[in-house]
Amino acid sequence: MKYVHEVFEKDTLGAVVGEGIGEQEMQLRTISINLKEQIDVLLRDLKKMNNDPKAKRNIEMIERFLIDMKGFV
Repeated sequence: MKYVHEVFEKDTLGAVVGEGIGEQEMQLRTISINLKEQIDVLLRDLKKMNNDPKAKRNIEMIERFLIDMKGFV
């Protein structure tokens, strides 16, 4: 059994949840770590492509989106 405060990382919660939640939490952490790494790779590649003045505006928009997405994850 896992306590909700372990899942949500808040000491004020104390309800008990099933073990399946712990597995799902681990999977979500793994997915979020992988997603952050992929976003970093995309951002590096986009910065390399930023030399084209025609594409610069679109690249900057994509970069802002990826940075926001990384903060969300």
